[in-house]
Amino acid sequence: MINMLEEEIRTKAKEYEATNKADIEKAWEKLKRFLKGYPFRDRSDDIDSLKPHEIYKPGDKQTFLYWIEFKLRDLGHIRVGSALYAENARDNPEKFKELLRTVVNEDLSVSQKIDAHWEDIKGFGG
Repeated sequence: MINMLEEEIRTKAKEYEATNKADIEKAWEKLKRFLKGYPFRDRSDDIDSLKPHEIYKPGDKQTFLYWIEFKLRDLGHIRVGSALYAENARDNPEKFKELLRTVVNEDLSVSQKIDAHWEDIKGFGG
C-alpha cells in the first residue's frame, strides 16, 4: 500500500513539474537574484552590514522582507496581517540580525532554529 502511494506521489510530482516547468524555473531564478543581493547563507558576516532600511522600508520592493513575503512567494509563502512584523524587525535590527545569523548557521538543527527567540520581535512568533 505504501509503495503504491509513493509511486502515485512521484507520478503526480513529475506531472506537476512537467506542466509547470517554466514557472518553477522563474521561481528558482528569483531565488538566485535574492541570494545574490542577500548572500547571508554563504557570507554570514555580511549580516552585520544590513541596515534597518534594507530590512524593511514601505514602498521599497528590494528590501529583505519584501523579497521574503512577496517576491519569493512561489517557493513558499508566509501569511501576515500587516506590516507590523516588518516594522518591528526594522526597529530592532540587532535582534533581527541575531535571528538571521541563527537561521543561516549550518551547525544548528532545524529545531534549534525554530526554537530561537522569535518572540523577541513582536509579530514573529511566540
